[in-house]
Amino acid sequence: MFFVTVDEKVKRPGPDDLIMEIPKLGTKIIGYTADLVERYKDFDYQDEDEDYLPERKYSVAIVLNFWKHTVRKIKDNETRYLPLLFEEEGMGGFKVIKEKNELRLVFGFTDDFAGDGLNIDRDSLEDFSKSVQNFEVFTMSACSPRIFQVTRKIVNPDEPVVSFNITIDEFIQDVNNSRKKLR
Repeated sequence: MFFVTVDEKVKRPGPDDLIMEIPKLGTKIIGYTADLVERYKDFDYQDEDEDYLPERKYSVAIVLNFWKHTVRKIKDNETRYLPLLFEEEGMGGFKVIKEKNELRLVFGFTDDFAGDGLNIDRDSLEDFSKSVQNFEVFTMSACSPRIFQVTRKIVNPDEPVVSFNITIDEFIQDVNNSRKKLR
């Protein structure tokens, strides 16, 4: 259903090196990993010879592992948020609602964590997942001014750009497959 990867052809953290593809929807979300890798104390944009590929992949794997952990313990009719894009302006990610053995995911953006962004440690991610207050669901008319790109052929520009249902087992399998490719 979906696949998350780091584009190895991009030689520095961002732009356009974090890719989530959802083939069934014909959708691709493209962002960058710079705000994930920045958490490393030796990260330096000035180092032209360093691509930080291991750090970029590892950071994305941490986020995906958090997704899996969160989905496994979510309760029926509970809403949680899964971060994907870490931006200075806020966070892009998914609003997730569990209904029986299925998850409803809708992509959007929150500025609740604007400024310093969000750390990728378990406590920070857990806090984000439970405490988002303002969440703007993305439509084609709402997502154009953002730093990242969402591409999808869509008839109604006011419909959510990325919205789908997936079983918990499929979700965990997709996360595991994505993480394997990041090794």
